[in-house]
Amino acid sequence: MPQVKDYLDYFQLQRHPSLFQEDVGLEGVKTRYGTLETHEVIYEIRLNREERGMDFSIRVDTPGRPYSEYWLELDEAFYRGDMSAEPCRFIDASAVTPGADNAAWYVAALYPFAGRERADVLLPMLERVVALLRGRADNLFQIGAMTGRGEIDRLRVFTSPMPKDAVAPFLRELGWRGDLSLVERCLAEWDSFCKAEGYMLDFDIFPDGISEKIGINTGPKSKLPQKTDAFLSCLSGTGLCLPEKARGVSDWIRTYPRYQPFTQNDVSHFKFAFDASGLLDAKAYLRQSDHCYFGGFRAFFRPVQMNLELTTRCPLHCPQCYVSLNTGREMPLDTALYWLRDAAKCGVTNINLSGGETLCYPHLIELIRECKRLSLCAAVALSGAYATEDKLREMIDAGVAEIYISLNGSTEEVNARTRDGYALAIRALETLRGIGFPEVYVNWVMHSHNADDLENMISLCERYAVKGLVILAFKPDSAHELNSYPSESQLRAAAKIARNYKGPVEVDAESCFSQLRALIKDGFLLNTNRGIFRGCGAGRDGVSVSAEGRLTPCRHLDAEEEWASVADYWEQSPFLRRLRETEDCREAPCLGCKYECYCLPCAAVGTKLHGDLRNGMAECPLAGAV
Repeated sequence: MPQVKDYLDYFQLQRHPSLFQEDVGLEGVKTRYGTLETHEVIYEIRLNREERGMDFSIRVDTPGRPYSEYWLELDEAFYRGDMSAEPCRFIDASAVTPGADNAAWYVAALYPFAGRERADVLLPMLERVVALLRGRADNLFQIGAMTGRGEIDRLRVFTSPMPKDAVAPFLRELGWRGDLSLVERCLAEWDSFCKAEGYMLDFDIFPDGISEKIGINTGPKSKLPQKTDAFLSCLSGTGLCLPEKARGVSDWIRTYPRYQPFTQNDVSHFKFAFDASGLLDAKAYLRQSDHCYFGGFRAFFRPVQMNLELTTRCPLHCPQCYVSLNTGREMPLDTALYWLRDAAKCGVTNINLSGGETLCYPHLIELIRECKRLSLCAAVALSGAYATEDKLREMIDAGVAEIYISLNGSTEEVNARTRDGYALAIRALETLRGIGFPEVYVNWVMHSHNADDLENMISLCERYAVKGLVILAFKPDSAHELNSYPSESQLRAAAKIARNYKGPVEVDAESCFSQLRALIKDGFLLNTNRGIFRGCGAGRDGVSVSAEGRLTPCRHLDAEEEWASVADYWEQSPFLRRLRETEDCREAPCLGCKYECYCLPCAAVGTKLHGDLRNGMAECPLAGAV
């Protein structure tokens, strides 16, 4: 589970100057609460004021207690001042329901939380509030003690959602003295933008009534950014949200999530404060959590993986190879070390060390050791050439995380149709089995000449104790040709085999092979090939570094650029921006295809074959599926 400091680190990498002042002052929070584990934190801001301060809240789960969670709220005055003071606290009160005997919960939860003396004084009013929820809301949501603000004579109560038409009668029966007609007009104006569940109310309870100031809480209809934008526009039109704050919140929800630990920005809810004088404030509760509330994001905040093209040298001459082997390029050691260290600084977690034949690179072991030192997961793909037992053991001792053996057929005859080196690959698998290295995978490029060999390949992997069989997409070769792509029937047959296989080998298609992934994950009710990993990850979850040290979205896309850091490239490259917008301008055959929402085809195919990122794959076997 992420810790508070993980969220704060992610927050400090972001730029939202219209929402937060430059010196947000959260270092004290990190010092006191940084190691506290939590699923979410919230930054509370005012939308209708120019001030750029915030209150900060932390959720703490409490399994096995009378309440499932509590929240700590740290007012800005608190975390900028005396960090030894106690924050405000809110406990889950969903067990308190109208018409039920809630006495046991009061004894087990409320008394320890609020103190018996205060609770006993306030219980009659609390019971009245709960009784009036009948037919309007299912239960309470939270009870808060604002002790951090010195408010020890009251408790704050939050209801669960109630319908729009129930809000004013509920407040009237509680004796609230504010303008109920104003509340009704506001809810009528907001209702088309808000959640169907309705509106949560919060207010303080005293022995003889409720506070003059109340809050009405709601959220946009869905997590689609456009829904939040529409609500912000509505609020801006009535002066409840400054235009720069609306733009800032819109940017907040469009900030790409971090991969590890997974962290996503969204808006938890909006709150509107009323009192007898009218509508006082509009607030947004900006959330960061480890839950994916919106899966339609186009990239991660920083790349997850980086490929280093160490060398183009290789002793094999595979007919399907996409590398120009006659150039003899090799990445200088200092260049490779520079990018590894920049990757670690940027937050990359996985490194793929590739060739050509990776074992042709003279500094491979040194790079593997550096990856281990930097806590980077290093994967190496091999053909089997030069893969002696001594060399494989040296790689393993240096800290290699995963070894991939390239093999396109279960027999030499099948393999030879697209690859050389069958015997070398088999020998490497035998050696690795003998060593007992657990993280061995086979890379199997599927094409029309070996598609019927999948079951035999799985059996081969079982025989050599291989952990996983990765089905790779057939990509254009070094001449930009794609001559033996699998047929629709072959793709469907392979998907059925992969979906139904229950043995010890992990069988799956790489994200680049989006068509096959869409078929594998197509179920009776829904297709689960959704989100960022549904297809091509070029410039979305990964980058590549050419042997010359230039950055490109992936090793198959000829779009090399000069940048000093991965972070700058990731944020500022115009090409990456265009790449991430391809879904917005789909063309045939992707447009209108049955799998349009579940497939993001390899960008290198459209670019190399047709010179256009938007084309997808005109030759796709699934083109036009309905």
